[in-house]
Amino acid sequence: MKYPFLNRTCHFHGFLKKELIYQQQYVTRAQAQQDIWGYIEIKSFSE
Repeated sequence: MKYPFLNRTCHFHGFLKKELIYQQQYVTRAQAQQDIWGYIEIKSFSE
């Protein structure tokens, strides 16, 4: 174990990347849900 610090930063970076990807997925899912609700509202008003 020559460079424990380097290994730790790499691990932390991977964790950050995972967090970012997860958050992006969550945001797009929330956005899609809003779009669906907006679509349902428009449909029910137009009938």
